[in-house]
Amino acid sequence: MFVSIIICTRNRKEELLRICRSISPQSYTNYEIVIVDSSNKEKTEKSEIEELIAGTNNIVFINSEPGLTKQRNIGLNAANGDLFFFFDDDMILEENFLEEMVKVYQSNHDYYGGMGAFTDFKPPRLKHRFKKLVKNFFLLQQDYGNGKFHKSGFPQHPFGKEVFMETEVIGGAMMSFRREVFEEFKFDEHFSAYSYMEDVDISRRVSNKYKLFYNPKARAEHRHGEGGRGNYFENRRMYIYNHRYLFERNFPQTMSNQIAHKWSILGLYAFAVISLNQPLLSFKAYSKGLKDYREAKRKQFQV
Repeated sequence: MFVSIIICTRNRKEELLRICRSISPQSYTNYEIVIVDSSNKEKTEKSEIEELIAGTNNIVFINSEPGLTKQRNIGLNAANGDLFFFFDDDMILEENFLEEMVKVYQSNHDYYGGMGAFTDFKPPRLKHRFKKLVKNFFLLQQDYGNGKFHKSGFPQHPFGKEVFMETEVIGGAMMSFRREVFEEFKFDEHFSAYSYMEDVDISRRVSNKYKLFYNPKARAEHRHGEGGRGNYFENRRMYIYNHRYLFERNFPQTMSNQIAHKWSILGLYAFAVISLNQPLLSFKAYSKGLKDYREAKRKQFQV
């Protein structure tokens, strides 16, 4: 199977070169690399990538406008693979990552998307277990989950699990899909800039029709690079805004789902207090995000 590796990047030259160094020694070599770069400083040259990845001429380098979902769709249009792998530029792949993922696709034709495991997830300590209980109580997003969605619209990510499992959600830092998926679906360009939770959106839409998987044998480290997610206030504002958008777009608007969704919003405020993570700033950001979403909806209905 021919693999297209799509990496979207912006102003993170060091991280881009580092992930390319981890691609070079991959045991699976039937691939192309499509890099979509929106950098406006420290720009990387295609020749620098070619020097790092010896043995392949299959490198496509595209300059684009910024925006993760926009860049991913540009990468899709340029890719030629049977499988598409999307990596954040701050990932570092173990040498057998592609091989272990391709094995699953070759032996299980009913799987249309999947992800590997993050090596930087450690077994949760006692205080983290308490937070997990709180998140579960309020139907919030969490790791070490069963891979399913809460009725609130939040995912229970399988990150940290050590067993292969079918899942409804896969992480955007290293997600993959068969080519056929993108004959029906594209990344939603409503999500701008860093595009927080765009992986949740496309996972939900695709998993409504196709099976997805989590494979702990394919391992990679996520060294969260600086920049990209904005400051804390904007991060939290975008988080609750996109949560509202995703829920209304992707989930049946039944009474039980709406109650679960509103409960999760209350839970975000409660968790900010429990976690002692800048609660006052979180409150302001969440309130701003909800206000912005209401205004966006009002303008939509006025059109």
